[in-house]
Amino acid sequence: MSGDASVSIVVPTYNRAAFLERAIGSVLAQTARDWELAVVDDGSTDDTATLVGSFAAADARIRRLPNEGRRGAAGARNTGIAATRAPLVAFLDSDDTWDPHHLAVTTSHLAAHPDVDLVGSDCRRVNRATGDVKTAAEFQLELAGHWRDTEAGRPLFDVEALARNPAALARRSQVLSCVIGGFVWLQTSTVVVRRAALERERPFDETLPRTEDYDLWLRLNASHTLAFLPQVTGEIDMTGQDEMRGDRYDTYDPTRRTNEIDELGQHFELLRVLADDRRRRARGWGELSDDQRRFLRDRMNYTQRSLAFLHRRTGSARAAWHVIQAMRYRPRDLMYFLTRPRQYLAEP
Repeated sequence: MSGDASVSIVVPTYNRAAFLERAIGSVLAQTARDWELAVVDDGSTDDTATLVGSFAAADARIRRLPNEGRRGAAGARNTGIAATRAPLVAFLDSDDTWDPHHLAVTTSHLAAHPDVDLVGSDCRRVNRATGDVKTAAEFQLELAGHWRDTEAGRPLFDVEALARNPAALARRSQVLSCVIGGFVWLQTSTVVVRRAALERERPFDETLPRTEDYDLWLRLNASHTLAFLPQVTGEIDMTGQDEMRGDRYDTYDPTRRTNEIDELGQHFELLRVLADDRRRRARGWGELSDDQRRFLRDRMNYTQRSLAFLHRRTGSARAAWHVIQAMRYRPRDLMYFLTRPRQYLAEP
């Protein structure tokens, strides 16, 4: 690809031709023009090849990269990173879009702040089925309010201060605390990162199921400076995500299909790694404060109780196993369970 571009854009895709045209169109509409675009086709069987081919024929900055086999989003992004050369790397999912000023805002910030290795901007999280629109920062602060209302989370989240200064969401300790909570403002489609930082770390871990983004953010967060820009510069499509249903998921790779129980289970595994000093350090995720350790145990308890509730709703015997596991992280719950079992087994 072009050796003259200042930013390489990596778009992983699988059978999303119906959405991909909008994503590529939003790249073409950027006010910043010094880019190259790698659309990594992860084994699509729809019209993706023809669609990208038509864009590439009209603009030499665009290229389709067919993946060998089907490697998932992490593997597709890694293919794009390896095949491009610009000093900055931007990510865009094939069903998301950028506002025209996205690249200009994010790359200008990196140019003005050489100490920052990753920048992410705010974005609209849109559910087309319900009409709900909320920015990532609004959603983050809403969750932080819930976390702050718990005894363990109270020392970690000053919601009013964060609302006054959203850039503080990028502080190293705040990023780590938000990951423990279960959501961090870093949305892949808003991220621009220095290639040198990616090379010092390793890129996306292809062995991880759906937490490969959190893994990379945590590694970068532990040893690099991150920045959050409160400007809204793009749109993330959330339609059907909770149930993985609808037109965005009709042709989804079966190996990537999950349900709510799967998602919670995968997040719990991430929490287990965070709680294990040896495994956490091996992954390069950084150190935890005493307050974060308490919050982590609280979230592990909450996640196990949530899994128990979901299994109980489906009649699965695994509900009892998750109830027992939850008490490992907050032993005082045993008395609560023995005296008020119905309340304890209600949705957390």
